[in-house]
Amino acid sequence: MLLTEKRNRIYLNIRNLVQGASYTVWAIGLMCLVFAYPLINVILLAFRRAGKFVGLDNYKALLSDSVFHDSLQNNLKLLLLVPIIISLALILAVIINERPKGWKFHRFSILIPFVLPIPVSAIAIAAIVAYRGGLNSFFEKVGLDFLVLDWLGQGNSAFFIIAFALIWREIGFCAILIFSRLGNIDNEIVEASELDGAGWWRRLQYAILPQISGVLITILVLEIITVFFYTFEWVYVLTRGGPAGTTMVVDLYIFQQAVAFRSIGIATAASSSILILLGLSFLGSRFLRRMLSERKSKAQRHLYIADNSLVAKSNIKKTFKQENPFVTKFVNLINLVVRQGVMWSFSFLFILPLYFIIVNAFKSKSDYGDSPWSIPMHPTIASFKEAFSRGEIATWFRNSVVVSFGAVFLITISAVLATYYVSTAPKRFSKFFRKSFIPLIAIPPIIMIIPLFVLFSNLGLVNTFSGAIIVFSGLLLPFSCYLLLGFFDTFPREIIEAASVDGANKFRTLLQVILPSAKPAIGTQFVINLLYVWNSLLIVLIFLQGDDRRTLSAGISIFQGRFFRDTPLVMAASLLVVLPMFLVYLFAQRSFRKGLMAGAIK
Repeated sequence: MLLTEKRNRIYLNIRNLVQGASYTVWAIGLMCLVFAYPLINVILLAFRRAGKFVGLDNYKALLSDSVFHDSLQNNLKLLLLVPIIISLALILAVIINERPKGWKFHRFSILIPFVLPIPVSAIAIAAIVAYRGGLNSFFEKVGLDFLVLDWLGQGNSAFFIIAFALIWREIGFCAILIFSRLGNIDNEIVEASELDGAGWWRRLQYAILPQISGVLITILVLEIITVFFYTFEWVYVLTRGGPAGTTMVVDLYIFQQAVAFRSIGIATAASSSILILLGLSFLGSRFLRRMLSERKSKAQRHLYIADNSLVAKSNIKKTFKQENPFVTKFVNLINLVVRQGVMWSFSFLFILPLYFIIVNAFKSKSDYGDSPWSIPMHPTIASFKEAFSRGEIATWFRNSVVVSFGAVFLITISAVLATYYVSTAPKRFSKFFRKSFIPLIAIPPIIMIIPLFVLFSNLGLVNTFSGAIIVFSGLLLPFSCYLLLGFFDTFPREIIEAASVDGANKFRTLLQVILPSAKPAIGTQFVINLLYVWNSLLIVLIFLQGDDRRTLSAGISIFQGRFFRDTPLVMAASLLVVLPMFLVYLFAQRSFRKGLMAGAIK
């Protein structure tokens, strides 16, 4: 009897392993290729130079390189932006959560910077802050000639523009995450504190912040990673690290060492150093989470004490309101004006680069020189015709379609199969997958790029669509699995068990029972991944190097370098790059927001 039970247990374990392999083989293969292999080899390559083992020589050369010191210092300076981004995003999210007039428009506008490709946004900002661009034109017209500068030609001002661009793009992303979490807090605590006389700031401090501390820590970690490890595209398009290296950042330094100087050893030494910093940031985030979870209960107890201590004050305040209706109306009016002013100011800044692209794409060079900000009085499509005739827009568009949809379809199929198994399998078989998704999401692509490039060069996959599709698929699979896992975990187990009783196997249950209900979740990750691949620059620059293989985002950065003196022509080409994915966002914005919110709610 015991022998039979043991055999049944062994058979069951073998069957689970075989089923798991059949459902997860593509996901495991892609993630091992794009994450495991590069992470191991980035350390091994750091100890080699020209195929020979050199010990710590690459690290010594790295530490003695003044350019690396400057880039690391610039990245550390950019970390100062994180509290600014989170603070502004928190204020904006809380105001929008109060549902003032026009809040839906502002919720739409705050994600526009996140939807626009960074190369296009950087090109628009570069045109605005050019010496004869829109910003200096505005200063001259209002009499502020002392502010007319070559903004990207001077070190301090160029670094300021990069910092502003990062803040401009990240505020909306953080605000929508905070906004999603605010929709799930206990409003009774907020209402109780308001009744007890707590003002706006005190309610935010004691009633709201303790309830959203989890998402704030998540945003803090994400923004530290973003401003430290994801600045390549901004710096590459705006300044190329200049002037005189004053805006050089670590990821651009790695790119130049690997691509321009072919110094793989130093580049991988820098990448492995980033990997160590990333590990330390994870340890720090875990410590912060534990510390804040302990303080959360203390803060709630303090809120209870504070509420009791405010009873007398609230009675005075209520009497004051009853005896001074004019003052009450005046204070409410001021609050309304301030909230509307904050929202419209943010929306204005979020939309400004897109407006600049649109209005100047339909101007001639002379009209642009007369007034960069005005609506074209005599609109023309001459710049669009010239963009098609002098550039390779049609080829780049075709390449974007092939790479984007090829990668997204492969990601979707692999993620659906893998997360279905992870969600329904016994925990001892699936816990490893569950724990690996978030760390893999946080690893910057620049760390894996060099070993992958070496491997793909040996395999003949560089400058091929299949190579780029494999890289994108592996990079985005952890996010897709994490997003879809939230749906599969909440799908009623009774329905799955009923299908099994009716004789349906696991694959038939997935195909006929679960997938019809999973369309919104699958559509969400499809749209987000499509936007990411379509807008990506770094991967394309490395793995699709020929002009006939570039996508729109990479092509537009080259186009801008060729025709930078013809701003209407560059803006017309930029609008052609933006238009397809902006229309996708316009019609699928709800799915896009849900995808960004998924992690925040958890």
